[in-house]
Amino acid sequence: MSDDGDSGLQRSPISEGILIASLPAFAYAIAYAYEAGFCSVFRIPTHLIQLGLVNVLAGGYTPDLSKVVEVHLGTFDAAAATYR
Repeated sequence: MSDDGDSGLQRSPISEGILIASLPAFAYAIAYAYEAGFCSVFRIPTHLIQLGLVNVLAGGYTPDLSKVVEVHLGTFDAAAATYR
């Protein structure tokens, strides 16, 4: 019995390193899309969107969704105060 290292599984065309490295970019894209949708509902210009690490990680690492809502309401209040 010879072991040539082939376990019968196919190799993915994308390496694990590339997949892991692309996850932050994907998270930022999702966060920007959400913020852009939020801004369009309240007719806030999208150039006011500021994504920081906290905004991107808030949805994924917060067990209480109300904290995420507070962040977005704070963003809306800051933008509304700018146009008063």
